[in-house]
Amino acid sequence: MGAPIPDDPAQPPGARNLVRILTETLEVHDEALSAGDNLKARLTPQHYTGAARDALVDTGLAKLQAQWRQVADVHGKAVERVGGHNTFLHNLPDLWAEPADRPRLHELWARHTGMVADDLLAWAAELDRLGHVDFADPPPPAPRPDPVAPRPEPLPAPPVPPPAPVPVARPDVRQVAAEFAQTYQAADRLRDQMLAGGRADHLRWPG
Repeated sequence: MGAPIPDDPAQPPGARNLVRILTETLEVHDEALSAGDNLKARLTPQHYTGAARDALVDTGLAKLQAQWRQVADVHGKAVERVGGHNTFLHNLPDLWAEPADRPRLHELWARHTGMVADDLLAWAAELDRLGHVDFADPPPPAPRPDPVAPRPEPLPAPPVPPPAPVPVARPDVRQVAAEFAQTYQAADRLRDQMLAGGRADHLRWPG
C-alpha cells in the first residue's frame, strides 16, 4: 500500500494485487473468529459439577469469551478498512484515464493509503496488548548448599605382629629312658614265656 509512484505516469499507483490478497486473507480469518461467538457454551462441560466447574465456566471461560470478542471486533475493523481500500485501488485505473484528474487522484491515494496504514498499525498494537500475558516472576533459586569438605582418608591400621611361637614341652630324657626300659623288659619276659610254652606270670601288655 505504500508503493512508490511508478515511473509511467499513465499507470495508477497502488499495489492492487497485494491488497487484494491481504483482503481475502483477512476475510478468511474473520470467518474463523466469528465461529467463536458461542465459545463459552461450546466449551462448558456438561458432566462437570462443583466449585472447579464454577471457576472454569464463570471465570475462565467468561474471560476467554470476552477476549475472543475483543479480538474479533478489532479484526472486523481491519477487514472493513482493508476491504474499502481494496475497492478504491481497483476503481482507480478507471478514474486514472483522465490526465487532468491524476494529480488530485494521486494525492487522494497517498492520503488514503497513509490513513489505512496508521489504522492497521494501531489495531496490531491493540491485538498485541490483548494477547499479552503477565506471568508471575519465578521464585528465586534456592541457595546452593555449602560444599561439603571431603572426608580425610582413614589412617592405615597398625601392623599386627605375628603370634609368638608356643614353646613345645620336651619330655625329660631320663623319664623316656625309664619308660623304654620297662617296655623292653616286659617284651623280653614275654618272649621268654612264649618260648617256654607256659605262662608263669601275668604280664601287662605294653601300650
